[in-house]
Amino acid sequence: MYQDSRGDQDTDAAPVNTPGLHLDIHSAGGMVIWPWGNTTEVAPNGIELQTLGRKFAAFNGYAPFQSVGLYPTDGTSDNVSYGELGIASITFELGKTFFEECEFYQQEVLPNNLEALIYAAKTVEAPYLKPKGPELINFRLEGAGTEAVAPGTVVTLKATVSDDYFAYDNWNPEESLEVTQSIQKVEYSIGIYASAQEAILTQLEPLDGVLDTSIEEVSAILDTKSLEKGQYKIYARAQDSDGNWGVMSSLILRIDPDVVTLNTPPSASFSYICEDLLCQFDASESVDAQGIASYKWHINGGAALHGKIVYFPYWLTTEHKVELEVIDTYGLITTLEKTVAVEGVIEPVAAFEVACEGLVCTFDASTSSDEDGEIIQTTWVIDDVYFGQDPLTTTFEYTFEVAGEHNVSVEVIDNHHIFNSMQKTINVAGVVPVVVPDTAAPERKSSTGGTIIWLGLMLIISAFFRKTIYVNSSF
Repeated sequence: MYQDSRGDQDTDAAPVNTPGLHLDIHSAGGMVIWPWGNTTEVAPNGIELQTLGRKFAAFNGYAPFQSVGLYPTDGTSDNVSYGELGIASITFELGKTFFEECEFYQQEVLPNNLEALIYAAKTVEAPYLKPKGPELINFRLEGAGTEAVAPGTVVTLKATVSDDYFAYDNWNPEESLEVTQSIQKVEYSIGIYASAQEAILTQLEPLDGVLDTSIEEVSAILDTKSLEKGQYKIYARAQDSDGNWGVMSSLILRIDPDVVTLNTPPSASFSYICEDLLCQFDASESVDAQGIASYKWHINGGAALHGKIVYFPYWLTTEHKVELEVIDTYGLITTLEKTVAVEGVIEPVAAFEVACEGLVCTFDASTSSDEDGEIIQTTWVIDDVYFGQDPLTTTFEYTFEVAGEHNVSVEVIDNHHIFNSMQKTINVAGVVPVVVPDTAAPERKSSTGGTIIWLGLMLIISAFFRKTIYVNSSF
């Protein structure tokens, strides 16, 4: 099916225009991962695979990273497809558990991964190139939606265009971000693929009047007066200022002169019940005269949840930002946002003090606390190296090899298995201060020689004090 596009050496890259995509989909873990799995070395096409993986993760809300970050593997399907043929290979670890609750599968796993798979189908012709371009998000026909409308009906083509539609690994906050550019062009055509030479292209215009950022709201009013009864395929794509085109998106506009179009935006409303570490959000009170097409929930900016009634498990006592997006069958959208306070467990507080003498420092985390339980494990991390010890021991002594600044953090886990940490940068000096004993001055002699010896001793002591170096730790 696919030609071998990569050389025989592990360091040989496939051409960036190599077509084809291999997806390995199974459960569980909520991850998007790519080669290599047998080494921490970045694959020859690793930068492009990372961009593709982060794009998929923006759709399904999973953590994207090189597969060796989970655990070292060899001979896995993605390693073989990419390693032998140079085909872009990605693995989806679906959901949170191997046997997902039906409610969570229907509201999150299925719809979000279906969006990721649709994107995969769009990018398969050039998976190393297409993810660099802008994505059309929430692309819709406002005023028509999935319904047939009469000629002359005001229909607006709308979308959010983003050159920054990527997700990142929250466990690795120091990872590099994707390079993004401002949006340069958003165009559409009717009936003919927008990239075809014979396509008649029209621009979608920015709502703020100028395309100058990596995320833009765009729209175009369609002229439906001259359209006869039938279906019209609308194609659209976007380009960034570096010349990268994103994938093509499409919609179907249905025209029927016999229908009467009377549409108003939907009314969004929801109630909720939160108890026993689970919230139920219910949008049954939302109404629309012509019918509601979909309900989409966004909680704390995470992966979307879909459905009239959705469930959200929580753990900590905190507040959650909940947004409901109601879309009617004519593509009109109404949103409603609420702040929901929940009572769960309270995370522990990590704290520690440090005292140093020369290169030897003692760390004390006894001031760490847990309001609704107890701390059951304390771990120290010094310059990114973990040091295991008795989990209940809160003090730790460490001898640094060199003086200077060092990063030290303490990680604590309580009996609810909630994690927290605290980090400090300390300045370790390499010399211990010399303490001169407080002794009585020698008795003066009446002879001239005794006076000279005494003065010489005082000069030596004075010079010594001027050269004394003291340890100073800052944290």
